[in-house]
Amino acid sequence: MSLRPLYRLALWIGFLAHPLAAENLTELSSALTPHVAFDAERTPSGLKIVVEADTFDDNGDISLELGLAGKQLARLGDGQAKRSRKDKTCRWEFLLPAEKDTTSPRLAFALAWKGGPQGVDRLRQRFRHVGPAAAHVPLSTDPADWQPLDLEERTREAADRALEIAIDFDQAIEGKASVVIERPDGTRVRNLLSGQTMPKGRHRLVWDGLDEAGNIAAPGDYRWRAISHPGLRPVHLMDFCDGPGSNHGTFQAAATNGKSLFFAAPVAEGGHEIVELAPDGTFIRGFNPPHGHGLSVVSLAADENFLYAAHDGLAWGKHVDRSKPDWKEERTISVMRIDLKSGNVAEFPGGLRHSPLLTYEAGPGSEQILTEYRLSGIALWQGSLWLADQYAQEIIPIDPATGQRSSATPIQYPRVRALASHGDKLYTISEGDLTVIEGNQRKIRKIARTSGGLYVQGPDEIYVSDKLSRCVRVFDDKGREGRTIGKPGGIVSFRYDPLSMYQPAGLAVLDGKLWVTEQDRWRPKRLAAFDTLSGAVVKEYFGPTNYGAQGAGFDPLDPTRWIGQDTLWKLDFAKRSATPQIIFEGKSGRRHSFWRQDGRTFIITCGKVTWIQELTADNQLHPRACLSSAHQFSYAYDWQPPDEFIEAFQRDFPEANYKGSKGGMLDEGKPGHGYGMLWVDRNGDEALDPDEIEFTAKGTSVGGAGWSHDFNDLTLRVPGERNGKPVLVTLAPDSWWRDGAPRYPSLKEAVAKAPEIDLPGSSMVESITDRFGNTVMNSDPAMRSISPEGKLRWTYPNRWSNVHGSHNAPLPKTGELQGSLFYSGMAPLDDTSDVMLINGNHGRAFVMTSDGIYLDEMFPDVRMMTNPQAGGIGILGGECFGGTFGRSKDGDYYFQGGGISYRIYRVEGLGGTRRAEGRLVVSGEQSLAAARNQNRVASVSSKIHEATLPWGDQAREVAKWDKDGNFPVTVKASRDGNLLRLQYEVADASPWVNQGKDWQSLFKTGDGVDLQLGISPAADPRRTDAAEGDLRLFIAPMGEENVAVLYRHRFPGAAANEAVNFQSPWRSEKVDQVKRLENAAIKVERSGNGYKVAIELPLSELGLGAPEALQLRGDFGVIYGDPAGTINTFRNYWSNQATGLVNDVPGEIMLSPNLWGQLNFSPAPNP
Repeated sequence: MSLRPLYRLALWIGFLAHPLAAENLTELSSALTPHVAFDAERTPSGLKIVVEADTFDDNGDISLELGLAGKQLARLGDGQAKRSRKDKTCRWEFLLPAEKDTTSPRLAFALAWKGGPQGVDRLRQRFRHVGPAAAHVPLSTDPADWQPLDLEERTREAADRALEIAIDFDQAIEGKASVVIERPDGTRVRNLLSGQTMPKGRHRLVWDGLDEAGNIAAPGDYRWRAISHPGLRPVHLMDFCDGPGSNHGTFQAAATNGKSLFFAAPVAEGGHEIVELAPDGTFIRGFNPPHGHGLSVVSLAADENFLYAAHDGLAWGKHVDRSKPDWKEERTISVMRIDLKSGNVAEFPGGLRHSPLLTYEAGPGSEQILTEYRLSGIALWQGSLWLADQYAQEIIPIDPATGQRSSATPIQYPRVRALASHGDKLYTISEGDLTVIEGNQRKIRKIARTSGGLYVQGPDEIYVSDKLSRCVRVFDDKGREGRTIGKPGGIVSFRYDPLSMYQPAGLAVLDGKLWVTEQDRWRPKRLAAFDTLSGAVVKEYFGPTNYGAQGAGFDPLDPTRWIGQDTLWKLDFAKRSATPQIIFEGKSGRRHSFWRQDGRTFIITCGKVTWIQELTADNQLHPRACLSSAHQFSYAYDWQPPDEFIEAFQRDFPEANYKGSKGGMLDEGKPGHGYGMLWVDRNGDEALDPDEIEFTAKGTSVGGAGWSHDFNDLTLRVPGERNGKPVLVTLAPDSWWRDGAPRYPSLKEAVAKAPEIDLPGSSMVESITDRFGNTVMNSDPAMRSISPEGKLRWTYPNRWSNVHGSHNAPLPKTGELQGSLFYSGMAPLDDTSDVMLINGNHGRAFVMTSDGIYLDEMFPDVRMMTNPQAGGIGILGGECFGGTFGRSKDGDYYFQGGGISYRIYRVEGLGGTRRAEGRLVVSGEQSLAAARNQNRVASVSSKIHEATLPWGDQAREVAKWDKDGNFPVTVKASRDGNLLRLQYEVADASPWVNQGKDWQSLFKTGDGVDLQLGISPAADPRRTDAAEGDLRLFIAPMGEENVAVLYRHRFPGAAANEAVNFQSPWRSEKVDQVKRLENAAIKVERSGNGYKVAIELPLSELGLGAPEALQLRGDFGVIYGDPAGTINTFRNYWSNQATGLVNDVPGEIMLSPNLWGQLNFSPAPNP
């Protein structure tokens, strides 16, 4: 509490907006109290003390008791003060005789807010006390409990405040303002004000005298520049490619129970693996099976009560070293079921959520070489769930009640590739034969020659999804083919045809409609329904998109013309509809932008590879050139780059011993970083010929960003490296090759001529170029802009860039970049600069000018739980890895981003920007005063987190914290004998909501409270990973009950079926034991803006219980969900502040003991 307001703001943003009170008021309030501040200074008349506090409402009142101890002791109250009031602010002024030789008296005070029930105070709080007593007790009677007051330092602060460096600024419009300070040559010194709300009129801004590096600015001349605007507002227009399903896969399986339709993909990280639709196609609900199943093949079967799903493959998080020629992996076929009444996973006996049925090996080192996965279908028939293994000689019966192989006799029939049932008949496809197995005698009869997926509606309607002809063939029970649904031949590039299918797979018929899944169809992803008689398409769902909604772009000459999922669409904003028109065969990427030159239309497709493609009059995309690095190019091809690329790489770098990848199996590893590459289609065949691929010379690099390099036109400007120094490489075409490709200079020559630039750290950072040729780079700890000549133009703080940097970011502050991923686009703003949009990993979209002025941000940080618009359209969500931004010819700005659909907004407010500028002179005295203020800020020390759990039957306050004034939490605790008591008091606008169905993963799906504890005092407190004895107790609502779940991360004695492997696409974390604590007593009280959760449980459940004193490491935490209780959005912990991660299941279950505080368990009192 020793920071003065001036210095606190100087630490954050370096400015103050006047008017201020004359006093050097020190703010003391917290998230739990209204505004409270004080000042104390010597005056010619004596010692002047001022206290300010706000009431809760206009009619409220506050009483004050103040203590001052120097040579004399004074206890003062309302009667000794000059009281005044303005609106809700009450003010007390005391004037006391000055004491000679007293420079550090002790000062404390207590406030009581009146107006509580039955005449009691609404709130009591004391301030400026030392010691551990609760804040709500009265003013201490012992002056030793009062904090010292350094009057000389406060006098010096007042003198330095008189030397403040001020700017008089006219805010042109009601809205927001940004101000920067620069040297006369335009070099950026300080980003002073960034997107701050400010009323129209004249304002005084105070600069703390520091530059962006925290150094004191030298005396001399400066200039300031400002932009005002009304505030930016995204107006949602529509979504497209927003169908139900998985972001990571396409639907494979289909089933119906006669009431609903079910479709499944084998894997999802966003959306749902399994969806349930009504007969008319209306979405009912989605399901995500528990972690741990295979991720390559899924099959479905359903009855009135349960939905069954069988999975095959390698589970997420299990990594296989495929660099060895004899590698092998272990795959598992398992089955799980969902209770259709509750929507929950229905466990099999023994608590099995996935029942493993078969484990087998695959790969070059396995005994049996398999070209496909073994699972090929399931079907309910004659009381059993039958499973088809296309490499087995039999159809396996499974008991649907136990998930285990049943006692029924297997059906001896080899290599079954599809399975379906109807009535007393079981239908199969095996070795190209459609067969039927009839009755209890199981008579096998061949019907027809065909192959593919299978669904049987009746003896005259046997549907087969034929992947060879790319259509659905309909047979009767005699083998006669009645009709064909779909257009044979499949999808061809050019005009979209709804009757053309890619790989028809799962089939289901309900209410006269045939629903078809198209496995591995991404251009565009689709689920379609056909009229069973006419074959006409009657319903189409497109999407959802891939993770983060990548691959979009629009034509600035016609903003209803969009690219998405490698398809050209025509949008109708009024009807909120999107019609696919053209399917492209061109190159994919993170985003697309249009550029027109010399009567031609180019599509600049940026991503790990930036492609220059031409959109010709026949609406086809033709690759003309690309820029990347060898590493990112290979990555873009899933480490299976074309042979021509490998040949060219081996030609230029034989010593690298890189042979590429064959069949997806890494042969000689991945190409390292540091090899820039350029391809130009000089001969016009659109193929990557080896002699058209050029790499940078040894010791140089270019084009290595993981997200993208983006360009305004066909001139490519990108950071690179030469002899260990960063450079700006420019590739400007001077003409055209005969068949239309831009004629770029040699890549090696361009790197050799590139100017050196000021770019600390890696040169492999995302970049974008404006229409003036300036290149903006997503460097850390400061974003920067480089002119075409290589001069540093400006920097802007960027301390928590990209995904992993965002995990360490504090709660959001206005004007502060956090988790900046990449640039979603650049568009003209005015004659001075362009405007660009930057995606943030926590769901914010930052908007800046290309001359380095921060304008505003759109969309809330997911950690703040804000949902300003219904249906989630006002939230981008965490890890928004896609997006595009631009301006149409009519001046409207459009942004697409968020979720797993192409969600389109019109950005309002950019047309209202106003610029201003002026001169600023800094004197030597002002510079010295700024230095003294900087030292005051640096003297503030951090607090060590420590809590003591008392002995007794009443829980007492042991921890209280908030996040920058938001999300206050109070934890009370005690232990008594073998009983632990915990109580969490949490402020939450949507209190205690968690709709999770999986009790093992409730920490991902909404609200909950957390205790993390290391019960082994001997464990290294600096450990960064869990050790034996480290555990987590998580309490959350689930349905109508409250659940306590214990996670023992390292527990050697745990049973194998108690372990859970929490997975994401890139890693996994195994917890040795996860179990529900049935004997934990949980009581919850909800209010309109918060909740209390009280827990009592035996300490023995945690491995504790002895009455002696203990000093353990641990942490208290609260997890907040979205208002609907479907996903966690923010993690708030007492000690561990590195809790920004909310989009990675393994990372969120992992423990960080090195960031825990100390928990002292008081011993039992002496008898």
